[in-house]
Amino acid sequence: MDIQIDNFEDLIWIWHDAELHSIKIIWLDDDQINLELISVLNPYEDRQKLIELGITSARVIVELHELQELNVISPGNYSGREFLSTWKISASHHPKVKHHQIEFSGGSSLSFTCSFIFLKDWINL
Repeated sequence: MDIQIDNFEDLIWIWHDAELHSIKIIWLDDDQINLELISVLNPYEDRQKLIELGITSARVIVELHELQELNVISPGNYSGREFLSTWKISASHHPKVKHHQIEFSGGSSLSFTCSFIFLKDWINL
């Protein structure tokens, strides 16, 4: 089940040191772009807020809908999986759209704006 998150800023700290499993860019028929980040959360992070929302697994999919201005920087070769280092969210030109800057342990980064964020357990897929 997809759970829409209106104030993701209150939850992003939970993704500190999360292990990234995949990034999926989805082009929809209506010319929208969505992004899925599939990760395993750090076992030392307190997941209570997620559990209260119904996300019971440490394996979580973050779906980012209606992306704009997507920029991806990736060195391309790694000796292991990347971990999420920082995730910053700031205001943009539109009140419902937020700018996201994500940096990973191996030097990769994502930068984009999006309108909606959904979470779901990866375990049930």
